[in-house]
Amino acid sequence: MPQGAAIRHLEDEMARTFKITGYLVDANDNYDAEDIEGTIEHYTDLIANLKIVASSEWKWDDDCPENFEGCTVEDYERRF
Repeated sequence: MPQGAAIRHLEDEMARTFKITGYLVDANDNYDAEDIEGTIEHYTDLIANLKIVASSEWKWDDDCPENFEGCTVEDYERRF
């Protein structure tokens, strides 16, 4: 959406803001930050202050923490 574009809003409708926090792991290196941002924007009316940060490439291993439930924030953050 162009910067400064108006949001479609119906009279008397309420709005809500969602904060999204998390990590997406692309195990096959198929996407870049622009792909992810474009996909999110495609499914929403407006994204305000969306910032996608990509880590450097790293070697996937089936035993890496990101491959298991219970992976911690620290496990993800070490990639940055």
